Amino acid sequence: MRVSTMQTVKITLAACAAALAIAACGGGSSGGGGGSSSGGGGGTTASSSCKDQGEQWKKDNSGTLKDFQSAIKDFTNGVPSAASAKKLEGVANTAASHPLPSCADPKGLWVKAMHEVAKAAKSASKGGIEATAEALPELEKALTDLTKLQDEVKHKVDLGQI
Repeated sequence: MRVSTMQTVKITLAACAAALAIAACGGGSSGGGGGSSSGGGGGTTASSSCKDQGEQWKKDNSGTLKDFQSAIKDFTNGVPSAASAKKLEGVANTAASHPLPSCADPKGLWVKAMHEVAKAAKSASKGGIEATAEALPELEKALTDLTKLQDEVKHKVDLGQI
């Protein structure tokens, strides 16, 4: 387990997470509308389309997604510091508490991956190369889950289900 491999996995994880955040939320970029009259935590209803639920999730969690991207960037800048690992652990736990709409992620891969990222960050927070290497298996699991989720969402988008 080399640090260069760790860097590659972490950077790929960051790119995958960013792409997933866009893809899972109805694609595109136009942010307005959404039309959810009841704001708050799970403000989507079963009757709204999956795309609408994804857009609402994206709107409700935009701060967490930005924090996650920032924490990943800090974490992947060289050997992770204890502070950057702690920050990533906290942000990943927060992201895990906000699951994607079940129509987009019926297997709960988002939550599973965020827990894996948090576990990896907790390992890396011990500091040093050994702790960073110890985080690699969890980051690889998270990457696998995020890749599966991204593929699943892309398939649903291609079929017009989202």
